[in-house]
Amino acid sequence: MISLIAALLKKTGTGLDLLEINQHCNKVKKALQAREESKHQALLTGFGIKNDADDALETIEAPRFTPILIIVPSSVVDNWQNEFKTWGHFNVGVYAGSNREKALDRIKDGLDFILITGKSLFTRAGDYDELAQVEWKVVIVDEYHEFKNGKSQSFKRLQDLRDNCECPIVGMTGTLMQNKHEELFFLIDLVRPGLIGSKEAFRNEISRPITYARAKDAKQKVLDLAEEREQILRNAIRPAFLERKKEVVLKDELTEKKEEVIFCELTDIQKKIYRHIIALPDYQQLRFANAPCDCGVNKQYFRGYKKMKTHREQLDYQRRNKGILTLKKECCYRYPWNPLRDEPGEPQIEPDAILWKQSHEKEIGCPIDIAQNVIDGKYVACQNCPTCTTLVAMHKLYKISSHPNLLQVDRLESAAAQKKKLEFAKVAFTPEILKEMPGGSYYKSDGIMDDHMKLSGKMRTLDYCLTKFLKRRNRVLVFSYSTAALDVIQNHIKVSEYLYLLSIKMMLYEMYSKGPFLS
Repeated sequence: MISLIAALLKKTGTGLDLLEINQHCNKVKKALQAREESKHQALLTGFGIKNDADDALETIEAPRFTPILIIVPSSVVDNWQNEFKTWGHFNVGVYAGSNREKALDRIKDGLDFILITGKSLFTRAGDYDELAQVEWKVVIVDEYHEFKNGKSQSFKRLQDLRDNCECPIVGMTGTLMQNKHEELFFLIDLVRPGLIGSKEAFRNEISRPITYARAKDAKQKVLDLAEEREQILRNAIRPAFLERKKEVVLKDELTEKKEEVIFCELTDIQKKIYRHIIALPDYQQLRFANAPCDCGVNKQYFRGYKKMKTHREQLDYQRRNKGILTLKKECCYRYPWNPLRDEPGEPQIEPDAILWKQSHEKEIGCPIDIAQNVIDGKYVACQNCPTCTTLVAMHKLYKISSHPNLLQVDRLESAAAQKKKLEFAKVAFTPEILKEMPGGSYYKSDGIMDDHMKLSGKMRTLDYCLTKFLKRRNRVLVFSYSTAALDVIQNHIKVSEYLYLLSIKMMLYEMYSKGPFLS
């Protein structure tokens, strides 16, 4: 994008660009000074302001495509400014912080040709009104897909700016369409109004035929129509859509990608915790949710099943009659009932069913006014029980597979988060297991890192790989979908012989071995 801007501003990529900027700014400053002197003289004499000062400003020529507005995520404003400094000589202003008014004045006066602002400021009413006063020649939008919602304030602001200034919009994104065709329509229509027709026509002629073809039982006629409309859509957006793929642009620079998957065996402590957790009521309920209920409701089904003589007949019988089976999740095992619930003082829900209880605990008013089933006076059962806890249950198993430390309570978290974690940690860690955890406590002890190799199979494998790579002076990139897992890795690196560079936002580490190559 900087190359495009450089071409629009007729940059040479040499020191001549800096010389031209200085000459231009000197002319503007002299004209501005003359205008201020004229105002001062008018106040002293009582006569009107001379037009010569303003005429001098109008005679100063600027590149045709100025001023340029660049809208970016607020977190990368500084990155954009630094890139302009790296790749050439540009007079760039930043509309942010307490210097917003000054930056806008420099654009209006012609001292700067480019203004960078964050999306949040651009969307805010007062700041948008200020930015809209400038007759922008080009508006460039980074992370353009964030404007995909036609009803959002950001979309309406950008649309109004385009219409008021009659300026072209250039959007940059790696994901032009994320979820549905309507997003694509708004993004294309914003840069080229009317290119793909009206919203209604696009929905009826393009979106719906393509969507219908995705159905599992779509007929060939529907599939053919969808393919035809997809081709029409590709041809239609071609004038407004330039695609750059790394396989094409960097085909001579990219090394061949080689992927290897390493299966990490769980450590002994991980296996103990895993086996204990899957025996908890929440997990037992999920494991056998689709099994036939054992209360006797399926007697007729099993009577017929026993009459089948061969295995083939049994399979055929199952396929034909599976619809009459009543599953545990539909009958007696929908909720994690306490086996002792009929005894005095015992709750209805199993005390160790922590995940279910945390998902269904709500403030209860008058039970008569609540249409849903209320259990133990504080749990509101949902229609998706018991499978409603599937994702959270799987996430706990993922944490165990990564590192047992992830199930311990972090004292830096909020009180509510600590309470939830502590409740599960108390049922996940038996007294024997707790003795083997760092610090022997339900709470994290990040300073105690000597047991990492014993606690986590992943950490053991990671350390082995790092040792191999860093001995060869390789640079290593380690990334994870879990920031909590990255914190564990960071603590391990701190006590190792590696130097590390941590970026939480990008969720990656770049690690170097100690050596003269760092210089």
